[in-house]
Amino acid sequence: MHQGKSITHPYLTFLFLALVFWLPLPLGSNRAWAWSMMEIWIFVIAISTLILVYKNKLTVPESVAKAKPVLLLIAGFLVWTGIQIIPLPVNLLQLISPHAAKIATASGNIGYASIAIDPDLTVKSLLKGLSFITLIILMLILIDSHKKIRWLAYTVLVAGLFQAAFGSWMVLSGMEYSFFIEKEAYRGFATGTFINRNHLAGYLEMVLAVGIGLLISNLSNERSRDWRDRLRRLSETLLSPKALIRVTLIVICIGLILTKSRMGNAAFFSSLIISGLLFLLIARHATRSTTIFLISLVVLDIILIGSWVGVGKVVQRMENTSAATEHRDEVARDTISMIKEQPLTGIGGGNYSSVFPNYQQLDVWDNYYHAHNDYLEFLSEYGLIGTMCLAAAVFYCLLMAFQAMRRRHSALMQGMAFASFMGIVSILIHSSVDFNLQVPANAAMFILLMGLSVIVTTTDHIHR
Repeated sequence: MHQGKSITHPYLTFLFLALVFWLPLPLGSNRAWAWSMMEIWIFVIAISTLILVYKNKLTVPESVAKAKPVLLLIAGFLVWTGIQIIPLPVNLLQLISPHAAKIATASGNIGYASIAIDPDLTVKSLLKGLSFITLIILMLILIDSHKKIRWLAYTVLVAGLFQAAFGSWMVLSGMEYSFFIEKEAYRGFATGTFINRNHLAGYLEMVLAVGIGLLISNLSNERSRDWRDRLRRLSETLLSPKALIRVTLIVICIGLILTKSRMGNAAFFSSLIISGLLFLLIARHATRSTTIFLISLVVLDIILIGSWVGVGKVVQRMENTSAATEHRDEVARDTISMIKEQPLTGIGGGNYSSVFPNYQQLDVWDNYYHAHNDYLEFLSEYGLIGTMCLAAAVFYCLLMAFQAMRRRHSALMQGMAFASFMGIVSILIHSSVDFNLQVPANAAMFILLMGLSVIVTTTDHIHR
């Protein structure tokens, strides 16, 4: 591994940032052609990076080596996904995955069978997983300076601004389109170029976290001496990029509220309060300006602007929604029955939609391709073995973000640590009732937040 002065390649960084902007555009990359394009894009950048590293034209930062625990845990998850595909003797399968052995025997297969009920679907999940671990490694290599961290943050913010503005305009104008396709569902709700309003909400939650972290990193540490100084600082703020970021956050917040996603809004509010209080308690950069900013964000952007665009309707909808109109509890019940069959090994990555109908009771009559609960879906597909690897990786990243907020002196590093922590917490809350992590664009954004926690914690002498 190369050490010393960093040598970077601007073209690869540009391709990486272009990918970050592109991923949410084609229906959240939640179609086979779209996620195939994502995988090819990632692997092309990776191959180009390997060639440049081999020729000593690009150096690998120290953060890659220090990210080893996270990378090993994700790699362990991928190894387990690969094991799910391997044909095993049915006698051995009976010991580790009795239900899979039972299915194989019932179909007349007494020789070899895999843990995955449909191995082809698991191969597709494995390929996605390989692209995501490659994405985080590329991030650690290419985003190696203060300038590039800001580039990444601004790219995420611009992508979120487009999604929020486009989604809001579609709702307010009545021209209901997603990605060049007229909407068939969720009319009257902001969806951006996603299909599902909840997935736009999940994406915007993470974007808002990055934007808030970026604005925190730009806040002044100095106190105003008198009213003239306050006036001068106010003028500078209004003419600086901080004002533009602030307006961007307001637009994105409006877009989030117009999704009318109950848990999306609740997850954003909750994660902001949790992360904000934690930051004010432990951060070295938690100044008076930071405190005022976080409080104003809660009071003005959420309550006042939220009521202007109809947050009252969101609350009313939450009150009027009954168990008779939604079946998520019943789906969770039937998914738990599926988990009990193979709690350790799971049914195989990507197999939920093909196996769930076998457990679906009569009071759930719709087709459910996902569990509407990421935790239950991961447990059902990957079992305790695979899910614990992922959970440990996420927890480790949360811990690193927490440590960076507490220890780092750099305002940028602390702000991005806040962004990582808040964004991860928000999706962890939202995942209890939805499947954001099954949507490639949102899963990739979540991976970027995990990578951000590694960068801000493990890089001691990052170049400015």
